[in-house]
Amino acid sequence: MKFVVILGLFISFTLAVRVDIPDPDLCLSQFGYIAGSELGEDCCTFIFCDDPELNKTGLVGKCYDGTAWNQDLLTCDLAKYVPDCDVGSCDVPNIQELECESPQPTDTTCCVGQNLEEGIFGVKPMYSKGDGPAQYIQDGMREFQECPLDEVFDLEACACVQVFEEIPPCDNHDHFLFADEFDPCCSFVQCFQNRTGFTSGRCIAPSTWNDEEKTCDSSGAIMECMGVFCEDANTDPPCNPFPFVEGAECCRAGNWYETLEYEEDPEHPIQYVIVEGPANTTRSECCPMDMDGFQMWFNSDPDVCCCESLVV
Repeated sequence: MKFVVILGLFISFTLAVRVDIPDPDLCLSQFGYIAGSELGEDCCTFIFCDDPELNKTGLVGKCYDGTAWNQDLLTCDLAKYVPDCDVGSCDVPNIQELECESPQPTDTTCCVGQNLEEGIFGVKPMYSKGDGPAQYIQDGMREFQECPLDEVFDLEACACVQVFEEIPPCDNHDHFLFADEFDPCCSFVQCFQNRTGFTSGRCIAPSTWNDEEKTCDSSGAIMECMGVFCEDANTDPPCNPFPFVEGAECCRAGNWYETLEYEEDPEHPIQYVIVEGPANTTRSECCPMDMDGFQMWFNSDPDVCCCESLVV
């Protein structure tokens, strides 16, 4: 069983401090968030309304890293976008001062950022695991929360994580490529990154799968696959002996070619069109330059049928 941890970046945190809200309608009219300045707090503070308490109380939140509360966007924002706030006057606890007091994780609790091997306890708030695999509760909260569907609360990660099951042969962590158990000489499987499944591939004949080298190889190099016949070797498609397109001059690998008139040297055309075959196109192609920088030409002789250097 493996886990995938879903992480996020935050520029705010909620303190385990609850305050009274004099008018619950403030929560309803402001989507559950109240600027701290409305309740006598500084401009780097916000109040997260407690709906189960009928919005009569709320949890105090703080913006840090020099950010201020933006009530229009309901988020902590760069100070330049909240010009009425002097973040230098805000009373924002140093996040390092909120370190959990005891080593984490334990059998039932954890703190974000914990690392027992390095002696790091993590930072508050502390989380406790519930009775169900997806249940957890944050210190200062009254009710347990549920992880999203198909996720569980993991104390080691101190987060909701996705759970997935590895399947054979991908549960073997030696590699991501393995011989196909039903066709070990001719086919192979390539495992997904999370090892929950795989795609199948097949070696191009006459090669066979070499599971030791993890590649398609000559059948003679694999003792157990000697004499195994997978399929016919791949070859170029045959040329249609009677091309349908008038003007087709020569054929190579199933494609019929027609050269285009070249006024500067009519006997050595440099452009051609594939008029019939698998690579058929209406666009003209031009022969490249050779290694010496000279323009190649298209030789439509049936025994050549390709671009070649002009021999002087």
